[in-house]
Amino acid sequence: MKVALEKGDELGSGGFGTVYRAVELNSNHVVALKQSRVSLRVKRPLLQHEARVLKWLAGHAAVPQVYGYGRIEHFELLSMQLLDKSLGDVVDEHGPLPVDRVFDIADQLVAALEHIHTRGLVHRDVKPDNVLFQSPDSRHVCLVDFGFAYPAPGANQVAESYLPGTSEVTTVFGTLPYASLNAHRTSKLTYRDDMESLAYTLLFLLRGSLPWSHYTRHGTVYGRIRQVYEQKRRHGGLQLAAGLPNEFGELLDYARSLSPGEFPNYYELLAKLKVAESRNQDVTYNRDHSVPKSKDRPPSPVQPGQLALLRLIPSITAEGYSIQADHEHSYVRDSRFDMPEWNFPRKPCVILEVEWDERAKAHCFNRSPYLQS
Repeated sequence: MKVALEKGDELGSGGFGTVYRAVELNSNHVVALKQSRVSLRVKRPLLQHEARVLKWLAGHAAVPQVYGYGRIEHFELLSMQLLDKSLGDVVDEHGPLPVDRVFDIADQLVAALEHIHTRGLVHRDVKPDNVLFQSPDSRHVCLVDFGFAYPAPGANQVAESYLPGTSEVTTVFGTLPYASLNAHRTSKLTYRDDMESLAYTLLFLLRGSLPWSHYTRHGTVYGRIRQVYEQKRRHGGLQLAAGLPNEFGELLDYARSLSPGEFPNYYELLAKLKVAESRNQDVTYNRDHSVPKSKDRPPSPVQPGQLALLRLIPSITAEGYSIQADHEHSYVRDSRFDMPEWNFPRKPCVILEVEWDERAKAHCFNRSPYLQS
């Protein structure tokens, strides 16, 4: 059945396209309308795949309803349940969430992943921005953005036949801060990877940030990916949950301990969360995980017109000069740059201009061409 829609205000945008508020003209039903630019020649566009996934998973409270899918010249459109703010938006606006609220969200998302996984799929992009409240006054959440979901390796044949070809995607491993350790090495993700991403998500909701949050915003792409991976390897669950209920850290350690293709014990996880929630009702936690503020701006080490000896530092060239700023205590060096072939000699030059880079918290300068000795 064809449905006429009137497109309204833009609600958001991303790599897939744009989301609008829209109204079904025959019923005045307000919906969310996803619009993505794609040629009619593309056989399996992203929103078509997401529509099929949502229909396959229909019937669970944490899976948004899909109302219709269609294609026109240059665009594909997906009409679905209109939801409220994401958990990422709420943390940005109000800071870390109350512990009891995070326990409630954890219960809902573990149950949602159980439903998704028993249907043979892996979400592959669990993160705070992909968990939305159903309405402004609701405590119930929905997991969204199933465009990257695919059948788990060795999943049931029904799922693979219903979603043909999706298990061959190898270019997306999720969103850097919440991607599992395994997702840094391969996109062939399984149920354990969704659980690890869920653990990072819940810890972010409690803390307001993760130890590698800085590294996702600074430096080159190579530097960001390597540094976030090294930081995740350094941090176990109990370390990340310091000052918080241990169960959230134990969830991370448990997810990492699972073997590929192994189903998590959802029943046991939900039971533990319920017990922990009742035990922590009247407990106050110290949740100050902020990084100490930098000191006052230091004096410039050089002045315009001075002669200086400069040496190329390969790690900064590869990873970006801002990635270590105020995080020298946690930065993990890339030992490959300690090899002799990366040791460059110092060369003389004249300093032409000196500036302070607020983002990098360091002095930057322009120089003359290297002087010939």
